[in-house]
Amino acid sequence: MIDPIDVPEVGDTVKVFDINGKRVGQPEGGWDGEVTKVGRALITIKYAGRNTVFRIDTGRTNDAYAHQHYETVAEAARNERYAKARNTLTEFGLDFRLGKRATLDQVEALAELVNSFKGSE
Repeated sequence: MIDPIDVPEVGDTVKVFDINGKRVGQPEGGWDGEVTKVGRALITIKYAGRNTVFRIDTGRTNDAYAHQHYETVAEAARNERYAKARNTLTEFGLDFRLGKRATLDQVEALAELVNSFKGSE
């Protein structure tokens, strides 16, 4: 869910992701999109040659499927770092089911600790 404080403004670059990303040709890291219109409840983003309307409160497309969502560039970078650290833990056989309770700093610290064990095998 998008924090109302983090709502992009017209002209801002965002990242757009699709649930079926691999199947529909989504590039690694999502499509670059440009915000073209911002209203009270909806935001229009131009990406992949089309304009798509998203709900501000959920960050998801304003249609019956909601298969696409957008993130600010900073959110996308933070989520990528989190996923990379979680993958490191999973590769080492650790599955904490941390959910949203663990901060990015905590998960990265755990991943760094796990990486320090790799050389001592």
